[in-house]
Amino acid sequence: MTPSAILTALQTQLRNSSDLSYIPDTNIFLGRRTSIANYPVIVIEPSGDRVVGRTYPYENILMKVIVAGGINASNENYQLVGSGDIKGLLDLKNDVKKAICSSNTLSGACIDLNIVDSEDDSAEDYPVRGFAITVEILFRQNETLRS
Repeated sequence: MTPSAILTALQTQLRNSSDLSYIPDTNIFLGRRTSIANYPVIVIEPSGDRVVGRTYPYENILMKVIVAGGINASNENYQLVGSGDIKGLLDLKNDVKKAICSSNTLSGACIDLNIVDSEDDSAEDYPVRGFAITVEILFRQNETLRS
């Protein structure tokens, strides 16, 4: 498996999640964006990897990925906890976590994945509010073929 295949599998899992059906697939991105026009949004960004085991010719690689989410809180009363059809920041974060954990193997693309932590923004950019979830994904790769 390749790192790009792992990121694509994570994006597909988020796009296919019924918990995130209110987010258009076009708002779930691989890689940072300089400007975002529509919310809510999810951005998947790799944050490094390391070899955690090796049995030639295979390596077990632990890749760290940041899954960031954001909303435009047009109603300040619902910026954290929504109501009805309005999703607050904590609602979106919980839905993203459910979607990430819906398959701990990304439908067979990896060995395992774990959410290791999450951080909420400081509200400096209000009305845009966001969070970052750190996910560690363990996968195996043939070190000579890089596949």
